[in-house]
Amino acid sequence: MTMLGLDEQQRAVLEDLYAQYAEKYESLQNSDVRKLSAALQAPWHYDEESGKSTPPTAGDIDGVYALRRSALQSALAADDAFLEDVSVAVLGQEQADALARVKLARLRAVYNRT
Repeated sequence: MTMLGLDEQQRAVLEDLYAQYAEKYESLQNSDVRKLSAALQAPWHYDEESGKSTPPTAGDIDGVYALRRSALQSALAADDAFLEDVSVAVLGQEQADALARVKLARLRAVYNRT
């Protein structure tokens, strides 16, 4: 967020907002992302006696995609709430354009990982 040109007071507020955002994101990691991770591992079943693996069903795959979509939507909502808080509580009008670029950079980072 150095591209925003914040003064000391703005940085202090931003740090507080970021701490709150990090807590929300950690909660998301411990709920939605953990469910998704477990669902990604669960569909494959290995039978030791026969030595065969059973692939996931269409329902298992649909469930994984639904969890992925939910996790992504939760992450994007947390990002949007944080950036809106930054916009309202920290930035002046002259910094709004820079925040728009930060938002776009964050979206690119999210979609490049998915």
